Amino acid sequence: MLRVVVADPHPLVLDGVASLIRSSAPDIEWSGAATGWADLTALVNRAPARPHVVVVEPALGSPAECTAGVRELAGRGIAVVAFTGDLRPVPIRRAVEAGARSVVLKRDPAPALLDAIRCAATGEFSTSGPWARSLVFDSRLTPRLAPREEEVLHLLASGMPRKVIGRHMSPPVALTTVVTYLNRICEKYRELGRTVACPADAMRAAAEDGFLDLGGSYPATVARAAS
Repeated sequence: MLRVVVADPHPLVLDGVASLIRSSAPDIEWSGAATGWADLTALVNRAPARPHVVVVEPALGSPAECTAGVRELAGRGIAVVAFTGDLRPVPIRRAVEAGARSVVLKRDPAPALLDAIRCAATGEFSTSGPWARSLVFDSRLTPRLAPREEEVLHLLASGMPRKVIGRHMSPPVALTTVVTYLNRICEKYRELGRTVACPADAMRAAAEDGFLDLGGSYPATVARAAS
């Protein structure tokens, strides 16, 4: 029996996966559910027997929480299946880089999740279909941004004026260097055929790809980036 724990912020999703496993997978044992990373860690730690597989929505918490959580689970020998409704490539790729063994899109047929659980338990990598595989591997979907370029984007997204961003970088850089980073980001997007002519466009594109999560501040933040 494969012991499986599922973590997702939406109780309806948890109920649906539990029903799927109990009705269609006699070889898989439902071992509990969590709605946050802290709950998931506590559940895994107190389980009488360690789960073989954890199915987790990467959007369960912040990007940093996801990366650290997936890495910790993988380091403990627990296979991780990223089960997501987020079709942005960057969060999915970062979950895989952290150690997720399978990627399943919530839009794909339900049996794909059961197949992914079984496959992950064997140590093989799998995806639920062509689109999931493209989100993981297609280099044409997103640019390859350097860490310093991402740092500039995050500081810009925080609402910081462009002229002071360089002072808050580690180590600090001049305004001309910040402008260079922003120009490089725009150029990398244009090389992929994306219409990115200015930092505001770059912010929109980065949010679409998952480099940034602007949330409710999206319109105001992009307006500041344009100034």
